[in-house]
Amino acid sequence: MSFDEQAFLIDFSDSDGKTFAMETVDHSKLLRLINEPELIAV
Repeated sequence: MSFDEQAFLIDFSDSDGKTFAMETVDHSKLLRLINEPELIAV
């Protein structure tokens, strides 16, 4: 959720997806994460 593109509501969750904390963070404090999936042998 964003607040006028100035701050964002961040959810922190466990590996099951259960939220255990929420925090409002100013946009200047955020880092862009780039997801690069790993290939695994089957």
